[in-house]
Amino acid sequence: IRPVHMETMNLTRARDTIRQTMQLLQDIESFHEVSTKSETILQQSPSHQLDAYLSTMDTVRKAVVYFEDHNPAHPEKTRLTRLQNTGYRFLEHEFHQVLERHSFAIEPDKLLEMSDESVSSALVLSADVVETLHKIANWLTEADTTAEMI
Repeated sequence: IRPVHMETMNLTRARDTIRQTMQLLQDIESFHEVSTKSETILQQSPSHQLDAYLSTMDTVRKAVVYFEDHNPAHPEKTRLTRLQNTGYRFLEHEFHQVLERHSFAIEPDKLLEMSDESVSSALVLSADVVETLHKIANWLTEADTTAEMI
């Protein structure tokens, strides 16, 4: 029985190693497919699908880190970096657009004439706008990008 048990343990170990190797290969393959899957999403404005856009940016960021760690000279890293930079620009642009759409300039002399209460009510943004700005600003901050508006 002992030789059969040893053989079973060896086969189990081999099976586990093969499974781990297969999982690693699938992970590597998925990093190579990120740019193809993400390009159409990141070439558009994030205004209508912000959560999907940010999720795609996270995926691209992880793929860039993978290539930086494992194969920095790979052409896919260059393509992913270009996509990532495009995504950053679109996010920064969206941030500015949301601010411009939902706020307005107050002349300095009118601002001085307004009471504190009327100033605060004039400067209030809707909860949806604040949430959108918050998501974009948090993502850009977490991604360690230096955005002019933050």
